[in-house]
Amino acid sequence: MEQELNLPYDRALSEAVWRRVAPELTPFAPLPAPEEREACCMAAPTEDGLVRVQRFIDEEVSMARAYRCHARSAPPAARRTLLRMADEELSHARTLLTAHYLMTGRFYQPPAAAGQEPSMPWCQLLRELYHEETCGGAAYAQAAEDTEDVCLRELFQRLSRAEYGHAAMLLRLLENSLTSGNNLLK
Repeated sequence: MEQELNLPYDRALSEAVWRRVAPELTPFAPLPAPEEREACCMAAPTEDGLVRVQRFIDEEVSMARAYRCHARSAPPAARRTLLRMADEELSHARTLLTAHYLMTGRFYQPPAAAGQEPSMPWCQLLRELYHEETCGGAAYAQAAEDTEDVCLRELFQRLSRAEYGHAAMLLRLLENSLTSGNNLLK
């Protein structure tokens, strides 16, 4: 039975082996010069770009917490949708945390949770959340337009579409809530 080895990658050792075994091959491209690396994906961001990514992380984590909190008091038919949206918001936060790490080499710690979300009537809550998601979608779309980094642009565009998708889910929940008590087809 083969045993899997979990050895760390050592580039210098690998290059030495290749030079000894097949000196005519160059399997490792040289690293780009520092000025060339700036044009690479997820390169060192501007201070404004870094603050923007951190703000997005904070917002995604905050929305995930809010959806989890609101799912507890939501009508039974809506709970699964809110929990799914919470999971997706956390996934967005993890993606942005990874982008932040790629750009800086440092882990960003989102702030701790604030107090409880204020309670409000269900339809009003859906209205507020809908506006949060559409504003988030617009903010990501604007960030995509503003960045020169092609990888960040694609990431922001993808997150913009996801936020608009959440807004569409909330719209369906609101439609169902508004029409369930009112028989429109009488």
